[in-house]
Order: sequence, then structure tokens, then C-alpha cells
Amino acid sequence: MESRWGFRWNRLPRPAVFLFPAPPGGDRGGTVLVGTPSHGECPTRVIPTQHSSSSHGRTAHMSETAYRVYEEALQEQYSRTLARRIRTRVDQARRSPHSAAIRWPFELLQNALDAGPRDGRSAVTVRLRREPMKVVFEHDGAPFSLGELAALLSGGSSKEYESETTTGRFGTGFLVTHVLAERTKLSGLLRLPTGCEAFDVTLDRAGDEDAILDNIRHSNDAIRSAVPVSDPAAEQSAVLEYAYSEGDVWGLGLQELRRALPYLYGTRENLGDVEIQAGASDIQTWQPSAPHPVDIEDGYAEYRAIAVTGADLPRRELRVYGLPKHRMRPLSLLS
Repeated sequence: MESRWGFRWNRLPRPAVFLFPAPPGGDRGGTVLVGTPSHGECPTRVIPTQHSSSSHGRTAHMSETAYRVYEEALQEQYSRTLARRIRTRVDQARRSPHSAAIRWPFELLQNALDAGPRDGRSAVTVRLRREPMKVVFEHDGAPFSLGELAALLSGGSSKEYESETTTGRFGTGFLVTHVLAERTKLSGLLRLPTGCEAFDVTLDRAGDEDAILDNIRHSNDAIRSAVPVSDPAAEQSAVLEYAYSEGDVWGLGLQELRRALPYLYGTRENLGDVEIQAGASDIQTWQPSAPHPVDIEDGYAEYRAIAVTGADLPRRELRVYGLPKHRMRPLSLLS
């Protein structure tokens, strides 16, 4: 059957789409006809189009509008995925306080050491103390990069996929530290091309996904309020304050940290002084020496002397031996 436009419906694929050019001298575009004709009826949709210089005949302004909507939907979905992951990991930590209690000091220490020392220094100094209503952890390692700060706020990781020098700074493991408290105050230094700026944010992991999303947005606003620092050397690179009052989480974590410190000094060359303050008069300090070489048969090793002092403890010295990576000869050492 021949249509009013001069073609036969029964010879066309169904559904049919046709593009007609604009009439000569017209200021409008062509016409797109979309539909499946039945019993000689006209196409079911008639859509006027605008001229476009884009390829494939696509309508430029419609495509950009649609893509903006898509980007907004994608960003919203991504943000909710982050919030859901944060909520899940924090909930897991707080539902398993014993296993999380023996991990939180190492997550904090790992992030400090993955930052590495500041330029001109060889080690990172760490301080951990208990105050009446909070637990405070601070270090003087390298300031935050933009990527590291973004990872912390989003609960992700700044580790490079194939990195052998870091274990994932501010990855999902960091969320275990919220076993101490769901609310954490963070202040520190942000490293920028123009210098260092001081920032102050509050990480609130309590509530549902919407509440966590709101906190991420508020944290982003707080980052905008960062101010330049004239003397970064006088500032700590990171200070985390957990609103902690009572429970076994602090004691269990502290006990495991003290047990592990000798081994950490043997494996993390950039670990410097460690100060642990469990109370007003209960302060313990670990101070490592520079590595001392030790010649062994057909091989090489080194040790660090660790001076441990405390208010109620006599001064003692530990020697921690290790194999420096730059001098290791594993085949000889194992023979």
C-alpha cells in the first residue's frame, strides 16, 4: 500500500525510521518519522530536528543535556556506593570489637609510615595518647597529597595497584579504627604545588547512607577552608582524635602494639621515635638508633638499637636485627 509520502509500507522494515531533509530555504531542520505502520496508517511519531554540526547526525544540545543527567546519576550512584561501603566496614568493626581492637593501632601506624618521612628526614615520629574522653594519634610524616586526602574522606585507597612500598594508605582497613569511635576529628597538612595548607575536618561514620553522604559533602566544604601555613615544620602532618570514653578496645590495641614494636622496627626502616601515653604519668618512649652493619659469613645484616624508657620502667635497650633490602643476598644467606 502506498503512503501519502510516496513509498510503500509493505516493502519497508518494521519499525521504520526515516530522516527527511529540510525544505530549501527553510530555517528548521528535517523531520524524523518513527513507527510501525499498520493498515496504511501514518507513522506513530513525528519529531522535528535541529541542524547540528556534530557527527552521525546527532542533535548536539540534546546529547549534552542527556550526558549531564547521566553524569549526575553516575556521580550519585558512585557516592552512594562509597557511603554504603563505609557504613558496612564501620559496622563490621564495631560488631567485632575484639578483632578490630587488635588492628586499629596498626592501621594508624601503617598510614603514617606509608606517608614516608618529610623531605630532609629519614624517619617518622609517632605519638599515641589516651586522654579522659578521647584517643589521639599524631605523626610528623609527609603531609597529605590531594589523592590521599580524597581516599581518607571516601573510604578508598591511595595505593598504586602494583606498589611494593606501600600497603594502601587510607584504604578500607583504615575504617577499622572507627571501632574506637564513629566520630573522628582530623587536622593536618595538605601538600600543594604552592606550599602546605592546614585543614580540619570531622569524619562522622554514624547514621545511614544519607548521613554519611552529608558528612562527605561537609568535609569537602571544610577542605575549601584550608589556610596556608608559613612554617610547616612546626606542625604535625596528621592529628586524629577519636571521642573514646571507656571499654577494652584501647587496652587490647595498646597491648598488641607494644608486643609488635620490636618486629616493626625490624621491618619498617622509616619508623622513628614512638611515644605512648596511656595516662597522665604513664608514658613510654621507644627511640631507635641508626642502623649498624653486621658482617656475617657470606652475607650481610644490620641491627638497630632501640632504647625503651618509661616512668615506672628501668631503661632498657633492645637490638633488632634485619636484612636491608639494598644489601640482601638471599641465596648466600640461606646456604
